[in-house]
Amino acid sequence: MNKLEIIKSRILKENPTHEDWVILRAMLCTLNEQEALDLQCTINDFYSPFIDHVLAKNLNEPSPIQVKPVVRNRSIAAELKDFENYKRGQRTYLRKNLQLRLPYVSYSEQCKILDVFLCSVKTDRLFAYKYLETHWNDFFKDHIQRNFELFPDIGVAKLILRHWPESYLLANIEKLRELCGYVSVSLRLPDDPIDIQRVTPIQYLYLLAKLKRSISSDQAEAILYQHIFNYLFTEQAEKIPKSPWSLLSIPDVSLMIWSFGHLRLFESILEFDKLNAQVIDRFNSQEATLEAFKNTILIVLEPYRHYYDALMVYNASMAGEIEEADKVIKQAIIQRFTKENADVQTLLENLDLV
Repeated sequence: MNKLEIIKSRILKENPTHEDWVILRAMLCTLNEQEALDLQCTINDFYSPFIDHVLAKNLNEPSPIQVKPVVRNRSIAAELKDFENYKRGQRTYLRKNLQLRLPYVSYSEQCKILDVFLCSVKTDRLFAYKYLETHWNDFFKDHIQRNFELFPDIGVAKLILRHWPESYLLANIEKLRELCGYVSVSLRLPDDPIDIQRVTPIQYLYLLAKLKRSISSDQAEAILYQHIFNYLFTEQAEKIPKSPWSLLSIPDVSLMIWSFGHLRLFESILEFDKLNAQVIDRFNSQEATLEAFKNTILIVLEPYRHYYDALMVYNASMAGEIEEADKVIKQAIIQRFTKENADVQTLLENLDLV
């Protein structure tokens, strides 16, 4: 076999390896101009960009390069004119194109695009609000306030809440609370009293922490341990991550401990840390099941068990089971007495009261 036949056999080899391509490339580079032409004629039915690239160098020809056509963008003014005139069949395309070009055009053109979007349909207004969240410009204040009063939604309400003075926020406080939520509005109005009927206990702790207000350690601990018991003994407990098993794996407990930190409740944090360590140590010696986790917490959190008893009473009363609520109360009282004095348990048994 001569040189060209050897090279051709390597070109036609099935499933070539990386090593085969390295050797083939080196062999192709040894060809002179005539040999390269002869080889091209013999492999007309076999196309490979790699081989063409190497042979082109031997023939002193430029490598074939695919050149993309130049994109001819229309002027922003022309696109806005068609967009505002609802040019049939192009409005969706124009909207997408204007959104894509917005960050890259001049400042004056950005203002024109946003001005048109803010006066357009809801989809366009929401896009403009989202853009202004990170690129605020006082130039649009009149537009934003007008839209808030005429077409209130969460997008425009967020901008109002962030950039308008407290006097305006207070005048529109209920509308803002409805759109943005009670917590978000309260964070923006630090002097406004917190209505505990409109927030969850967790939100209440969070607001106190963010607004740098105070709460007694007893109250804060009541909220924390009530939440732990409440979560564990409802259907939500199934959502607790199975690893790692700890008090901090219960949703929102980490946030509450964060709030404790900002409320300067050091002793409460220290006590929680000790209890959590006990839960982990006790639980690791048992079978990893949700039921075992619940039982472990009940044992470790015995000093706070009254929150659990109160929760059971509350749940029973909320369900309209008054008799059941009374029964739970009595059982809780009996458990307290019998734990402190074994003779009480004996007396109850003798009197057939349990």
